[in-house]
Amino acid sequence: MESVGSDAVAAAIFIQQHGEPADWLHGPIIDELLTPIRNAAAASHKRMGDIGLLTMQTGSELKKAAWPYHDQEARNWSRSAN
Repeated sequence: MESVGSDAVAAAIFIQQHGEPADWLHGPIIDELLTPIRNAAAASHKRMGDIGLLTMQTGSELKKAAWPYHDQEARNWSRSAN
């Protein structure tokens, strides 16, 4: 899960760096779209960043939770092998 989270954070950074329209874009139609595009880029950046961080945290918690089960399974296996 950490790589999925890292990928989402990387996507958020990419959106932040490249998601907004260029400053040289101007015209009667594009001028009306600049604000919504900027808002969408900002929202996408925040959402992908949040998803990435939560996914990494969830992965860490799942790993912590898995160790007791792994240890118990190893003990069960060693008992049944004897």
